[in-house]
Amino acid sequence: MYAPDVVSAINALNLPRYGLANYVAATPHRPPTPAEARQLQDLSRAGKRLMGFCRARARQLLADGDLRRLFIDALGWDHYTTPVDITIDGSFLTLSALAHKRGMVAYRYTTPSAQPLPNYALRRKIEHQVAKAVHEHLIIFTDAANHTQIWQWVKHEPGKPAACREHTFHRSQRGDALLQKIERITFMLEEEEALSLPGVTGRARAAFDVERVTRRFYDRFQEEHRAFLRFVEGITEQGDREWYASVMLNRLMFVYFIQRKGFLDGDRDYLRNRLNRMRAEHGRDTFYTFYRYFLLRLFHEGLGGSDDINVHDIQRDGAGQSTQLSWSKRKCFPRRGR
Repeated sequence: MYAPDVVSAINALNLPRYGLANYVAATPHRPPTPAEARQLQDLSRAGKRLMGFCRARARQLLADGDLRRLFIDALGWDHYTTPVDITIDGSFLTLSALAHKRGMVAYRYTTPSAQPLPNYALRRKIEHQVAKAVHEHLIIFTDAANHTQIWQWVKHEPGKPAACREHTFHRSQRGDALLQKIERITFMLEEEEALSLPGVTGRARAAFDVERVTRRFYDRFQEEHRAFLRFVEGITEQGDREWYASVMLNRLMFVYFIQRKGFLDGDRDYLRNRLNRMRAEHGRDTFYTFYRYFLLRLFHEGLGGSDDINVHDIQRDGAGQSTQLSWSKRKCFPRRGR
């Protein structure tokens, strides 16, 4: 479906139902009536995209620096060409409008030839001035040769300082991380009727405000690490105790991940079920038994051994079927040359 020739053919279609805003006269011979103005505004919602998000095409437009087509053709945003003029430290700057979606505007600021991209402090000043004109917006800073792009989204919440999120893209990169973000701000035709500005800004927040999730994970990890550290005995050096606690938590998180993928006996609650089995065999409140006879052997003999290891003896202590465990390791970690 997304072969280059098919994508090009679909994008070349000009069907009456789609992209009607492209045919609106920029300077009509008479101003539209209020009713006509509403109809013209609705035309911009029709869009031209006939496909879902096509990563290959978006990647090419991103590398080419063709950001207006990226937003309109690949992401389903609407036409908008009104620039915003601002003044920074006595200098006049103009940001070109790329597109909009329900009032959220994507702007581009291109540095003059031979000048570097604005530094972080200057980018924040530019955004602050743009926010006075259009509250909800994205800004993409690019150099004249389009070697580098800096995508900036700023979270504005009442009573809280603005939180700036930026993503830097270099043309030599594949851009998978950025594509993953902008895919979240892709809009389909069937969404148009119910779509509102809060819906658009919510999608932008989900796309670019990933630092909040990362920070929450880190804070929770630190909390669990401190709690786990209190149970570590027999290691006298504080640094070694902290290292050991980190290793154990990282291993548990890894096992939790592969169990949720179904790689351990096809059981998505593998750890919990094996703990319950150990409790049934050895009684409750016997964590050391679970740790010594199950977790250590799972980590070192099950996951730390060769692909062809036979761990039927671990199964007798509750670790599960060796055939499924061996298969999952080859599935997750294929070796080169085999």
